[in-house]
Amino acid sequence: MAEESTFIRLVGNSPLSKVLDFLLTSREFDYSKKELADNSEISYNTLNTIWSQLLANEIIVKTRRIGKQDMFRLNTENHLVNELIHFYDALLKQSIEQHTKLVRQLSSNR
Repeated sequence: MAEESTFIRLVGNSPLSKVLDFLLTSREFDYSKKELADNSEISYNTLNTIWSQLLANEIIVKTRRIGKQDMFRLNTENHLVNELIHFYDALLKQSIEQHTKLVRQLSSNR
């Protein structure tokens, strides 16, 4: 199991936040529902419970169909999704700056 991200630590460890965390991290690519569940570390059934919420709020969009599987990605044309992206990126930047500062402090104490 991977270390909890800054985003998850801040917004909470819910199925929705896990899916959003994965989608925000991997926003350039599209995924099947099974891949979204697996990469978000939630069950497929749990993903199905929040699926309509993701679609209704236009957080995800269908991009294409491969065989019998529909593929989905983060809807970067949605204004609220873009605000989430800015928020996520700001959290990541802050986390990197904090870690850099800590490394510098540790290396200067040697």
